[in-house]
Amino acid sequence: MATDLHLKFHEFWIKNNISFLNRFWSTAREALDNAKMKPEEFEEFRNFGTEQSYVESVIENHLDNHAYSGVLLSYANLEEFLIVLTQVLEVRIRPKELRDGGVRRYKTFIHKVCRISEQDLASIRNAIVHANGNASLMGDRKKIESVVNKHSPDLEFKHDIRLVVADNFVMKSFQATKDSALSILELMINSNMSLHSNGESAGASSP
Repeated sequence: MATDLHLKFHEFWIKNNISFLNRFWSTAREALDNAKMKPEEFEEFRNFGTEQSYVESVIENHLDNHAYSGVLLSYANLEEFLIVLTQVLEVRIRPKELRDGGVRRYKTFIHKVCRISEQDLASIRNAIVHANGNASLMGDRKKIESVVNKHSPDLEFKHDIRLVVADNFVMKSFQATKDSALSILELMINSNMSLHSNGESAGASSP
């Protein structure tokens, strides 16, 4: 059974994780910006040439991959949080009761306990993991296109083929992961408080 102390610890844990992730991602992003401005200071460009067109094409590819990493790390943090919550803290719904794998396995938990629908983040994550952002390899392109259109210009298809994730979408994914986790914890803490209150009331009314 999850106690208030357990829940408060995990509130601190998810806040700290996302804060660290944000700093890590921003630091790496800054390094790529510096490489674009001063390519001669980086071994990669000293070895292969510092022509502006070359530098821009390489950096652009690095930035695309870096944005992908932000989405994947956001999703990984959400999945870890849900696994800990359901397995370690033994909350209402146990993993063995659910089907499928990964975060989808806990979709029932999210919906039932928190009334949170599956996030668009999951669709973008799947497009990256299973197709490396290549539209021609996506199993359900129409679904991905609807998510991309919904979040434009933070998401777009370059040349109608390559999924491009803007920095702003990555920042939103960090925030969405934290907000989802904190919403779950808040509801569980309130639920515990309600149970304690009802128990005290029942005890007081007993002869």
